[in-house]
Amino acid sequence: MQRVINILVILTSWMGYLEWGDSQSAFLIEIEWLLLSGQSASASDFAHPIIFLPLTGQVLVLIALLQKKPSRRLTTIGLVSIAILLLLVVVVGLISFNLRIFGSTLPFFVVSIWHLRRKQAN
Repeated sequence: MQRVINILVILTSWMGYLEWGDSQSAFLIEIEWLLLSGQSASASDFAHPIIFLPLTGQVLVLIALLQKKPSRRLTTIGLVSIAILLLLVVVVGLISFNLRIFGSTLPFFVVSIWHLRRKQAN
């Protein structure tokens, strides 16, 4: 079951959606792809905490997923790292009254609560 949760954490973290300017928008997976494929402006983009922490969190969750017995602690640390960015996305969605932005984060937080509640039960 922990493997399923780890997969869902990664997949739902990519569902975050942002809009800016007149007609610009992107899902987080698109932004990550631009950064990782080298299409970004510079390598220093990775150094920004808002980029570095969630990417590190996804790597930690991926490492936990690849373990023989997935580590819940590693998953939790990764999940919290990812949640920092997605909480900022929630704030942006609430401030701008944009339901698409706000709603794009709900699957991640549902899976996060599921992971945390499951952890407490065991």
